[in-house]
Amino acid sequence: MRRLSTQLSRTCALDRAELPLAEVVVTEPLRAAREPVDTPKAQAKVATTEQAPALPAGTVPFVEVADYEPSASVLSMVPAKLIRQHRLLPLRLSGKKLTVGLVAPRNQGAVAELKRALQTVDLEVVAISADDFYHALIQHKLDPAFAPKQAKTGGYSINPEQLTFETAADTDREQNPPARAVGDEVIKFVNKMLVAALDREASDIHVEPTSGAPRIRFRVNGVLQDWNEPVPSAATMKTVAARIKVLAGLDITERRLPQDGRIGVNAGKRELDLRVSTLPANRGEKIALRILEAGATRKLQQIFFEDKALSAVRRALDRPYGGIIVGGPTGSGKTSSLYAMLNERRSTRPDTNILTVEDPIEYRLQGVTQVQVSASHGLTFARALRSLLRQDPDAIVVGETRDQETAVLALEAAMTGHLLLTSIHANTAVAALQRLENLGCSRALIAQSVALILVQRLVRRLCAVCRKMEPLPAALAEALVVRKVIDRSQAAMPMPIALGCEACNHTGQAGRAVVIEALTLTDDLRNAIAAGRPLPDIEALALQSGALLPFSYYASALLGRQLVGATELLGALAE
Repeated sequence: MRRLSTQLSRTCALDRAELPLAEVVVTEPLRAAREPVDTPKAQAKVATTEQAPALPAGTVPFVEVADYEPSASVLSMVPAKLIRQHRLLPLRLSGKKLTVGLVAPRNQGAVAELKRALQTVDLEVVAISADDFYHALIQHKLDPAFAPKQAKTGGYSINPEQLTFETAADTDREQNPPARAVGDEVIKFVNKMLVAALDREASDIHVEPTSGAPRIRFRVNGVLQDWNEPVPSAATMKTVAARIKVLAGLDITERRLPQDGRIGVNAGKRELDLRVSTLPANRGEKIALRILEAGATRKLQQIFFEDKALSAVRRALDRPYGGIIVGGPTGSGKTSSLYAMLNERRSTRPDTNILTVEDPIEYRLQGVTQVQVSASHGLTFARALRSLLRQDPDAIVVGETRDQETAVLALEAAMTGHLLLTSIHANTAVAALQRLENLGCSRALIAQSVALILVQRLVRRLCAVCRKMEPLPAALAEALVVRKVIDRSQAAMPMPIALGCEACNHTGQAGRAVVIEALTLTDDLRNAIAAGRPLPDIEALALQSGALLPFSYYASALLGRQLVGATELLGALAE
């Protein structure tokens, strides 16, 4: 369990000798006022993205909600009113034992009321942070403010008519921005399309030209799904494109050249950024919209589930200098991982001067100076990076390292006293070393500057509602053995599968996770790289010494936690 002193040490950068006094400073005024230390006021004293546990050491274990991923069926076991009233959260049902997290686990009245409501199960009480509780409250729509209003909105969680927009050309939010090119019917159709995409938790919207009405598709969990809503006769490809262009501040008369823009959307409690791209095609313009939740960066432990990988990332982030390289194919979540690391560094070292250079800026962060690349104005990654280094930075984020000048500048910065976070296109950790070499970085520079390489691939998570355990077909189990995901002794054991239900739209999938490979550069590896040893030899040395956590190791952890199915993992490992 995390003690309060541990949290203070991590969040306030205190020395060991200062911790006893710090604990008194935090808790004594509350005790003097007869206010328990597990209240929001107490937690605010050490407020960070990771809240301190709300009780003295040695009583109830403190856990992270992200480690449990409570399913809809488990959450439904406790009335929502009781959940809100006592700030509690059902986390997991194992046999007849229900694990319940409480923000204030010493509240005996809450525990007693919970026991009366759930007389057929045994209770295991754990402590959770207020931050995690309120995040879950929103995520799982346990607050009436987030409940679907079927009667008023036609089946959508948000009334499409209540969307408000912030365009690139006009920062004032309006109910209906200028729409000279289209009528009310098209405006309502586009609003409905946006809300439908949000309800499905889509990452992208594709508006595709056809000979008639536009085809609308949403990318959900990495897979394109058709939206089969009837299209009104007025909503032609031209009018839908015009409406989206108006919102994005683009030229509605330009149909021969690609255009890029953004739309700010206020959808109830959610602030969203839509990245808009138009592309001229033979039947009209194709439009793609990338959906980004403003400020919705994830915690490290929500991305990196396995303890060894998480520890490796945190060790690298605690360094005063060195490079953390995140690799992977396009669309593998590299940017999300970079932002999660950036948030961790920002919360644990609030005195850090952090600067980023990005193309585009996907999430706006408080306390971080973010620079948008603009090649048309001559502001390239390399030019922006040179200027950043004159701004006395402690940590630098380079959204993508894609050319020699940027690569050399970034690694030299990592070697000369700066923490560097950047991404590159590489499919394995060793391939990332090769990629840096191909970009013109010397072996000596790579060996001296790089601290950690993470390469990730996205996999679809199993739906927690319809997930169950069953033995796998022999051929599938054998493939897992060959890939070293499981031992041969485990081949006959039940493995997680999901056949589909209403909660996951009968896909068996709900959300995505990363499967990663992590390479920590030790002194032996640095010497081998600098000496010019072949990359296969370096990989073998890393595996032998434990410096390399391969994809198969992480895949085994995901399978063991019942988060991802065997077929999905094998597909990721085959890339």
